[in-house]
Amino acid sequence: MSGLHHRTGPAVRATIAAAVILACYAIARPNRPGADDPPAKLPAETTVYLVLRTGPDVKPETIEKVLNDGIKATKCNLSGKLTVVPVSPAFVEEFEGLIGQTAPPAASPKDGPVIRTLPSRELMYELVFQPTQVVKELRVKYKGEAGDEMKKYAPVAFGQKGPLVMTSPGRYAFTPDGKGSPLAFEADLTDLNGKADVAKGEWPRGDRFYVVTLRGFSGDKDKLFQYVGDPANSANPIEILPVSGDLTFAFARLNSTAGRMEKDELDEENNLTIKVDTIQNRRPRRVWVYFPLTKEGVAEAVKKYGGLGSDKICAEIRNANPVWEKDEATVGPEKPPQWIELSPRAGNPPAEFARKVKLTGLRELAMKYETVWMLIVWEFDNGTAPPEAIGVEHPMTKTPVFVVEREKPWWNTIQKGIQKNPKAKEPGK
Repeated sequence: MSGLHHRTGPAVRATIAAAVILACYAIARPNRPGADDPPAKLPAETTVYLVLRTGPDVKPETIEKVLNDGIKATKCNLSGKLTVVPVSPAFVEEFEGLIGQTAPPAASPKDGPVIRTLPSRELMYELVFQPTQVVKELRVKYKGEAGDEMKKYAPVAFGQKGPLVMTSPGRYAFTPDGKGSPLAFEADLTDLNGKADVAKGEWPRGDRFYVVTLRGFSGDKDKLFQYVGDPANSANPIEILPVSGDLTFAFARLNSTAGRMEKDELDEENNLTIKVDTIQNRRPRRVWVYFPLTKEGVAEAVKKYGGLGSDKICAEIRNANPVWEKDEATVGPEKPPQWIELSPRAGNPPAEFARKVKLTGLRELAMKYETVWMLIVWEFDNGTAPPEAIGVEHPMTKTPVFVVEREKPWWNTIQKGIQKNPKAKEPGK
């Protein structure tokens, strides 16, 4: 029977204490104060942000009450709204490392599954088993208002929607039911040899994480922070952790959303036109597709290419003898998957990338591929430096990646047509 490892943040100092790991304010300051200057008072109508790590049972209403009481007691003002928004634990833990706090070490799945949070806006976990293990069914016990409840989940494949999604061999993304807190789990497993196993254990009771926004704040923030952190003033004090005085923040955007995959076209001569949208606010020179792939093959391809850097993946594509724009692209049942260059369509910048690919042995292809997948890489190449893959947001995991996997939905229509009339002459023959 498998055990359980998990990664959670360090324990808070009190059961319901909320620890602020970052406090910053949005304001332009003409001069940096010296070390001997008195504590700065914020001018009127500024915005204060607090990033909080709390205990697992702390509710947003508790945080709001502590801060509102502190604002009133320290004679500060708030003309805007106080909001408490949950954020990804993975984001906060990574951020703690950036500002000098130690992150807990990652666990290993060798003695059982690892459960850890994923960097997504909604609460999402990654379940990591052995690469040779497949989850047949996951059962999660929840603590609800009406009592404990067990729910069952069946995994779905790449590109499909569901609470339990296989992202790569042995790895699953799990979105729990929002109506209760997970308490325990059981997972029915099988390996490549058909050996069955059951993994079970308690669900990790990790901290919660929030960003608090005080809009239209005026007053002395130092007095406010001192007040809300004093146990004499509140049953649930908010401990303000010191941060370097020269820490500066700017909000910026780097990764763009992955372009949509346009509807492909198959003509009477079995020429398939593959289309992929461009990336908004980016300038890709070309798009590469790794095609065709089975459901099992796409998992292997993601494992091979997904961990490469932006320049490394472009070099690997070129080492794989890709099909360039000037070459004829042909796909048949005996051919392995290949990288195929898609060219920009009309427009400056182009709205999409596309090209024709000749399909041979359509019936054999339909029998070989129950489903058809491909990898997509948007490539930047200005001719003055080595080409690089453009970072995009994965449509499912919402994490930044350089490779996106997608299923070809039109393949089911081709299979149905062949199944209806298997002896019919193929177009173009």
